Amino acid sequence: DGAVNALEYATGTDPLVSDAHESQPQLISLEPLCYSLPRNPDAPEMVPVVEVSTVLDNWRPATAADILLKGDVQAVTFQVHPTATARFFRVRFLAPP
Repeated sequence: DGAVNALEYATGTDPLVSDAHESQPQLISLEPLCYSLPRNPDAPEMVPVVEVSTVLDNWRPATAADILLKGDVQAVTFQVHPTATARFFRVRFLAPP
């Protein structure tokens, strides 16, 4: 389905089933721009990280000036601040070293 296994594990979907849309951020609101991504409660070690870029290159970690990131066992929600300088955002889940 195009979703990498780590993302499937982090969001609680099955890599053997074509369900990539369930592993993608879901739009919550446009004003303010807010997205949510499900989390696998059985994978608390997978840490969500939001990265930003202005030209889809040179990704860097988002700051509080770019986004507001909230997370719990069930979902990760991020809200883009109206003053964000970045044009592009992506969410990655990182496993601990």
